[in-house]
Amino acid sequence: MANAYLDTFDHWINKQWEQKQTEYKYADKRHRIRALKKTKLRPAYLIRYADDWVIVTNNKRNAEEWKRSITTFLKDKLQLELSAEKTLITNVRKDYVKFLGYEYKLVKTSNENGFITRTVPNRQKLRSKIITIHQEIKRLRRFTRIEDVIHHINLINSKIRGLINYYENATWVHIILRKYSRILGYAGINSLKRFNGQWKPANKVNNLNSIHMNYKTQLATITYFNSLIGITCIGFCKWKRVHQKIPDETPYSHLGRQIYISRTGKKPLKIRADELLTTQLSELISRGLTRRIYNFEYYLNRAYAFNRDKGKCKVCGEEILNNLETHHVDPKLSLDLINRVPNLISTHKTCHQMIHDNKDHSNLENQTWKKISALREKLIYT
Repeated sequence: MANAYLDTFDHWINKQWEQKQTEYKYADKRHRIRALKKTKLRPAYLIRYADDWVIVTNNKRNAEEWKRSITTFLKDKLQLELSAEKTLITNVRKDYVKFLGYEYKLVKTSNENGFITRTVPNRQKLRSKIITIHQEIKRLRRFTRIEDVIHHINLINSKIRGLINYYENATWVHIILRKYSRILGYAGINSLKRFNGQWKPANKVNNLNSIHMNYKTQLATITYFNSLIGITCIGFCKWKRVHQKIPDETPYSHLGRQIYISRTGKKPLKIRADELLTTQLSELISRGLTRRIYNFEYYLNRAYAFNRDKGKCKVCGEEILNNLETHHVDPKLSLDLINRVPNLISTHKTCHQMIHDNKDHSNLENQTWKKISALREKLIYT
């Protein structure tokens, strides 16, 4: 609703500066902006997300004039009033400006007149999030069942990675977040004592493999069957460069999707594997709402199997983009063996159904039908 209502505001700002009419018609936008900078117009660059926005201009006087003009425009044209408390004028070479959970500032470089942008998470909001996560970690001490502990470790890790993913565009993300690593780490090891919690190197831990494999930092872990499950570290983050928005890039058109694919490429396989570790399945396992063999060892190892299978169905050989199911090759094995990676294979949902439906699928490709037949021989039908 804010985007629709404030569209008029966007265009009005644009007409006051970037799209201001000039006597000479510039074909190149950069030349047009260069010419506008030589005028007495007040420069303005609008950054807006829903009803939160900032205007960037070149000096305090212009900022004050823009504030007056915008106040009048919004009141007269859109019947809106600016919040005096929130509408601030900030010199970003001296102080941070807060916007969308971030803090922004310009800092001097080694060049005499050079400045670069420094961005950090909004420290007040971040501290509030850290306090919540710290309380969640301490709450692990209340549980008596290891399945409940593992499920809540998954939820905690999801919150930690969510914070990292949101703030990874901040240039100082690692410097700010790593300050909290120690306090969360020790809260973790203390909370896992009753389950024989131990410090283990991150690259030896079995959950969040695509992240943990790159670090040797000690994590608080517990052992479950043949797996180590750890509370991830909030310091496992790096700055991620932000790319300019491409207007034609959209999921709603063929061209837009092609632009996205060519810009980003496919997700690395290990990241796609980690995405299989959904909190929904974790909750079902913790509440005992799945069959006995679908435990947390299965939950973790299906991702390893998917990575080993290079993201392809072991029946038809095609890439699995959705509808993944994991098949137990030999269902006769005991519980401590049945969910090990060698006994799991990745399949499409339809291919998995064909293994189990006992119907004649000889009309399929010869190799596909042979694989289905071979897998059926290991099954026990009741």
